[in-house]
Amino acid sequence: MEFTHIISELHHKFVNKPIIKCKKPFNYINQNKQKLEFQIKMILSVLVCDTTGYPFYSRKIDPSIGDMDPAIFSGLISAIGAIGKQLFKEEIATISYGENYEITIITKELFGDDKSIYFVFLIEGEPDLPLMKKLSTNIFIETKHVLKNPSAAKLDIKEKVDKIISNSL
Repeated sequence: MEFTHIISELHHKFVNKPIIKCKKPFNYINQNKQKLEFQIKMILSVLVCDTTGYPFYSRKIDPSIGDMDPAIFSGLISAIGAIGKQLFKEEIATISYGENYEITIITKELFGDDKSIYFVFLIEGEPDLPLMKKLSTNIFIETKHVLKNPSAAKLDIKEKVDKIISNSL
């Protein structure tokens, strides 16, 4: 795609939102001589796990980030989610690393099963909470049958979740 085409698409999409904060900014002067600053938001990785730390889904979107074992990471996330829920009664937790990196954890409850599902997003730049909430809700709705039953976790939800993420980013 040609650079000027990308700029015009960004301008068209964000004309009512002239400043979008995130990764590396670039400026664009539109036809009305308005200076617009755009930055690219980066979701580096997505993980879906449950209260027990079982990783239902893991995807590394940016190949430049380091490797991690989803099972170990899921255990840590389920502990952080449980502590946050008990102490603060919050559904969303964030952990910051430096000025540019963040882990956002969104909790969804499986009512009747006394179980929580954690949607974990590794972010570079400013987080887009509405996008992450939308992604976690869509994934939750589309895969609830697998998330409810641990023995059903053997079913492959990867294709369905990959499609939801690809359509939303």
